[in-house]
Amino acid sequence: MRKRRLAYWLVLAVLAVFLFFFSQPFFLWALAVLGVLALVVAVLLRQDAKKLTLRLEVRSGGREGSQMPLTIVVRPRGRILVSRCMEVDLSIENLMFGSVRSRKLHLRLGRGEQRYQIPIPAAQCGQVCLRCDGVRVLDVLDLFSVACAPVREVRTTIYPRRVRVQVLLSQATVGSPRADSMMQNRQGNDPSELFDIREYVPGDDIRSIHWKLSSKTEQLIVRQSSEPFSYHMALLPDLGRKQGERSVDQDELNGAVALGSAIAQGLLRQGVAFCAALPTAEGLELCEIRTQSDFARCMDWWLSYPIPENPGASLQAFLAQHWEGYFTRLLLLTAGPCDLDLTGLDGQIGLTVVSAVNVSAPATAEMSPTTTIVELPTHPDRQEAWRVVC
Repeated sequence: MRKRRLAYWLVLAVLAVFLFFFSQPFFLWALAVLGVLALVVAVLLRQDAKKLTLRLEVRSGGREGSQMPLTIVVRPRGRILVSRCMEVDLSIENLMFGSVRSRKLHLRLGRGEQRYQIPIPAAQCGQVCLRCDGVRVLDVLDLFSVACAPVREVRTTIYPRRVRVQVLLSQATVGSPRADSMMQNRQGNDPSELFDIREYVPGDDIRSIHWKLSSKTEQLIVRQSSEPFSYHMALLPDLGRKQGERSVDQDELNGAVALGSAIAQGLLRQGVAFCAALPTAEGLELCEIRTQSDFARCMDWWLSYPIPENPGASLQAFLAQHWEGYFTRLLLLTAGPCDLDLTGLDGQIGLTVVSAVNVSAPATAEMSPTTTIVELPTHPDRQEAWRVVC
């Protein structure tokens, strides 16, 4: 575009010089025609830019290591007069890894609605935000570019690759959960525990009416029973992009997330409910996982949170809130060789550390009677299933 624009203005300058020295009508007419042409193209291009709308479409989910198809839809409101193509500055940000990639796209315009398929490599798991930092429309002479209306960003989640992990439940426990252990109350069928109250609607069981409260409020109030549930196992991801001066390999981070996902699904297949301690801006928050829908919700939550610079913050928050007294087993997930200080958990809770490491074979080390460290390859053989004892 710059070369054509430079050549066009160079021709105008040459014609002006010739007109000055030779004063021929031909040069005056040529200069006037080219000048008016540029002015008309500039005005019509602005009109075209107002008619064009651009929209991004992406699938709601993908898998790490595959291609993520992005669809760019360009729709003109009316006839396009002098526009030739659109120039799009596309930004691809992975919220979990904090990485940003940029691509410059040139989309040739045609009649009616146009749909462009752009393959985006999904090299990392995590929530991905796709946005247009700039959209410009170019004219047929490549003289001008005019900015178009802002485009709404879209997001999708890239889930970790599937790995085969056989989860075995340890029979050994350390201590017992406190009497006020992580108890979750939800609506259920236990009439001895009250979950909530609400107004009576036709069809409700008359035995569930709270008569004493109804007499005070002068309207029928219904009890909703609860289903108390406690948890004995906690899953704690504690990842960091650096370990001292060493940058953690992205394969190790991806592998750690994949192992955490595989272990969680292995527990669910055995009917084991557990809690995941996930990071938030305010610290750790417990996410109860009993069903596949719970697991999907927690994965989306985890994959949208940035991996911190250094590991250890999640473990320190776990200890600061004394959660080791609420569970009998803790599964700590790390990336790279584990160098965390685990002395605060020794003897307080059964601890299994699972580390995703760039090694060819798994390794297990018992650090104490209550602490085991398991190192698993980031790229395991697809035909082999690693064993993890929780």
